[in-house]
Amino acid sequence: MPTKKNASRTVSGGLRRLYAIMNKTCGHAHLATIDRTQPWVRSVSPIIAKDLTIWIATFSRSRKVKHILRNPMVCLQFVSQPDGNQEAVVKGRKNHQ
Repeated sequence: MPTKKNASRTVSGGLRRLYAIMNKTCGHAHLATIDRTQPWVRSVSPIIAKDLTIWIATFSRSRKVKHILRNPMVCLQFVSQPDGNQEAVVKGRKNHQ
């Protein structure tokens, strides 16, 4: 059974791998939102901070912003190009600012 020290090393190692995949592929990611009952997926170019905060620049009147305002739950998929042998999926909700 892992000790707390080993467990935290595993988590931080996992976060490092997640950051590496997201940072390597951040020129292209897929953002999923929901408009009432219909899911929508679109390509975005997110910016990833070292603390894993994810920023996506877009127009304030875009369809994705309208979807997120109605339902703040989103999902981002990062896939390495061109072979797709690495992927990171991040689920969360919009941070209110």
